[in-house]
Amino acid sequence: SEGGPAAQGGLKAGDIVIEFGGKKIANIYDITYALNEFAPGDIIDVKVKRGDEEITFKVKLAAR
Repeated sequence: SEGGPAAQGGLKAGDIVIEFGGKKIANIYDITYALNEFAPGDIIDVKVKRGDEEITFKVKLAAR
């Protein structure tokens, strides 16, 4: 969402998350499990597929 941690980290609508904090992401459940391993304030690498590119961003997690 606009102004959220992902947007602040550089992610855009349409990006496909393929790795989150070193964990491969294949579906929505993978992201849920990966999120449980981190806490608000942690800074993690998030790798996305954007078009034909794979880009890694640093994202600071926030409380839900």
